[in-house]
Amino acid sequence: MKAEVYKGHKCEGGLAELWVGYHPIYSDEQNVWIDHAKIWVMISTSKSLPDSRWKDLSPEKVPLDYEGDRNCVKFFSLGSGFVQGEIKGQVNEEGDLTKDLLGAVQVKTGFDPSKLLTDIDKVNLIIDQNFANSSLKRWSAFPQDWNYWGFDWDEFNGNGYISGFLNYLMKAEGNEEGQESKPLGGNVDGWEKDIPIELFQKVYSKDEVRKVTDNDHFPDWRPEEETKGETQTSSTGEETQQLSSLDP
Repeated sequence: MKAEVYKGHKCEGGLAELWVGYHPIYSDEQNVWIDHAKIWVMISTSKSLPDSRWKDLSPEKVPLDYEGDRNCVKFFSLGSGFVQGEIKGQVNEEGDLTKDLLGAVQVKTGFDPSKLLTDIDKVNLIIDQNFANSSLKRWSAFPQDWNYWGFDWDEFNGNGYISGFLNYLMKAEGNEEGQESKPLGGNVDGWEKDIPIELFQKVYSKDEVRKVTDNDHFPDWRPEEETKGETQTSSTGEETQQLSSLDP
């Protein structure tokens, strides 16, 4: 591919660009097709980059609104694996590299891509440890806000990993939530149930993880059964408080 891209072409270069999109995958948990969110980090250069994880990208796969020279793009991908029970950030998973970036949205430009790759390696280790040290899990391609027994606070999927990572990345720069850069068109279930930023920042104990991801962190996700009886208005117009059976 490299010879085809670079032969007879003087690369005009360009700034590093981070894009988010998706491609369809088949869910073993629900036996259905779903849209899997992923990130592509791209830069136009004819130089060899020190990290072997940079790959050449064919011009026809480059997003239409990419601002650099599309004839000499190098890139790496970021996504989360599909192993049931695990959330693991992965650089250059085969499908993330080879399948088109559908619904592509540009998130940011003009950063140091080598530093970003180093930061990704660090936060993936932190995420691994936080999930290993707790009951955080991936049991479903469609993580629920709550289940029959109440709030299912610890269930996430790979799309929530990507939206959470974008939040973490953009907050570090004082910008708006990266989660707002949602891929266009696809149905990326779990995107709104993002892994909390805190879990990308440091390793927590099991009890600390529970506090980070409790009901207070996601107040809008409390079950209807939990909220509908909390405040009632009496016949005299006075408000009375009722305890929910699901409250701790």
